[in-house]
Amino acid sequence: MKGLTNKEVRASNSSLADNTLIEENFDNIKDGDLPEGWSVSGDGYFEVQDGQLIGQGSSYSGARVVFGDEELRNYFFEADATFLSVENDSRWISLMFRANPDGEAPYYQYAKRLGNHNEIAYRTPENTWDIKSNVNADPAMEMGEPQTLKVAIYGDVVRKYYAGELIYEEKIAHELEQGKLGFQVDGGKVAFDNVKVTKFEAESFSLDGISTTLLQYEKNPLM
Repeated sequence: MKGLTNKEVRASNSSLADNTLIEENFDNIKDGDLPEGWSVSGDGYFEVQDGQLIGQGSSYSGARVVFGDEELRNYFFEADATFLSVENDSRWISLMFRANPDGEAPYYQYAKRLGNHNEIAYRTPENTWDIKSNVNADPAMEMGEPQTLKVAIYGDVVRKYYAGELIYEEKIAHELEQGKLGFQVDGGKVAFDNVKVTKFEAESFSLDGISTTLLQYEKNPLM
């Protein structure tokens, strides 16, 4: 894992806040529908089936669903993800962040393939990929077995978590300052569940560095 230096924190626990913006398990959404305000783009579909968000997308164009406030900046974004099928082992699913309302480029994503591969990438306005990080992490993701994917975004810092473990952090989100959230599936079928988005309230205290905000929030969350 690439890490940022931990610096002295000048903040009390009372200055931290857990502000849950979105919490969705799809149990109260009718089959074939989506939560209010969620919109689909790309080549494929997303819809609720049996209390899960099911998506299927073609290779190299994919299906996307976006949601949330387009002015979102700093937050945790997590969901349980399950591969249901893939065209081949190179195909992937992802958490999208700082996305456009129409789901089209540009945006960032945390992409996951079957096995150990985890990637952060930027989809440029020219519809090319700028790969920011590649990390292998255990356990391998298996077909039909859910795993929790999570990103933490603060300023230009991105943290990537897999199966509950921090596997990468770096200042890489320079191109976009805000945007919607989303999911994507490319060349396969996926189930997402237990979506949670928690906003950082970092403006309420003073720190030496961005990484300290992330570290302090993790150590002393008000859950």
